[in-house]
Parts: sequence; structure tokens; C-alpha cells
Amino acid sequence: DGRRFEVLINSKPIKYEGQPAILGIITDISQLKRVSSELSEAEDVQKNILRMMPEAVVIHDLSGAITYVSEKALELTGYSSLDEVKGRSFIEMLAPCDHERAIEELTRLLKSEEHLVTYNSILRKDGSTLDGEVSASVLKSPAGKARAVLCIVRDVTERNRMEVALRESEGKYRNLVERAKDGIVIAQDGKATFFNDMALVLAGLSRERAESIS
Repeated sequence: DGRRFEVLINSKPIKYEGQPAILGIITDISQLKRVSSELSEAEDVQKNILRMMPEAVVIHDLSGAITYVSEKALELTGYSSLDEVKGRSFIEMLAPCDHERAIEELTRLLKSEEHLVTYNSILRKDGSTLDGEVSASVLKSPAGKARAVLCIVRDVTERNRMEVALRESEGKYRNLVERAKDGIVIAQDGKATFFNDMALVLAGLSRERAESIS
């Protein structure tokens, strides 16, 4: 009917009725080509989604070798292109002090195939480090077999600094309260939970007695 379609031809020499001949096997691969094209388009869509994510994205194979990094991941680590990191172990992108724990966590992730959130020091190209929150998930093939690991990396350095500063400020505030010349009592749910030194003096209570009645 004049239609054209793609085929795969395999041939090998044989003998047919005692004479040399060529056996040709012709396979219609047009359907396979269509599926391959659709998968390629789906992968392009996935890559565009990863590219648009505000977080850094790293994909590595089951041995830890990096196969993909997003632009944000390059920006975060100070590298200029995928070629600089492709094939390198993801573990090498972490500070040496975290290597052993990271290997244990990767092993646990591959065994459980569950989502994992961990905190590591990310090693940048210039040797500096940043505090990273790594959310890792196992990527599976259509057959359900583990084939790679997807890591979403967030820079939490500033968040950690703020938490430290907050704890330090709370400590300073507590010291000021404890040394105040006025009696200060803190109550929660109708019970006194804190007395500073002056409050104990004014109430004529020892700290042990105050704690027993609070």
C-alpha cells in the first residue's frame, strides 16, 4: 500500500538445500522508535522541571557517580559545568568529616528505598564548605528496579547561624534575668516554673523548695 516503516535487519550466512545462502531476519521497530521518542520527550520534560526548581538537584547512580547536576547545584558548589563533576562520586562533594556517615546513609537508603533527609557539610570547588540539608530518594525504572538516587540540596548555612544566634541571645537574656535586682517569676499553665535569685530572696525560699512547689 506504499507505507514506509523502520525495520532492523539481521543477516548471517547459512546453507539452504545444500547451497550457500543468506538468512535475513527483518523486525519491525517502528513501534519501538515511537516509544523511544516518547520516553525522550518525557525525559526532556523532567529535565526542564529539575532545571526550574529553586533548590539544587543532583542525580547519581547506585555507586554514587554523579550523572546530572542542575544549574543551581553548580552555582551552589562553585563549578561551571556538568563536565567538571560528571562521573565523580557524590561523596567527594561532601567534607571529609562526613564521608563515612554519608556512605552508611547511602547504603541504608538503597536497602530501604525510602526517603532520607540528612545534614552534611557540602564541599565547594574553592575548598570552602556550607551547611547542606540533603533530601534523597531512590529513582526506579518502570519495572520497579532502583536505578539512581535523586538528591535535593538546600543551603541551610544562614538558617543554622540564625539558630545559633538565637540560642546565644536566649542565654544572654537568661543571665540578665537571673542577675536582675528585681524579683522575677515566670509562670506557665498556672504554675511558677522559674524564679530568679532575687525572687527567691524576697520569697524566703531556697531553689530546691521553689522547684518543689512550682
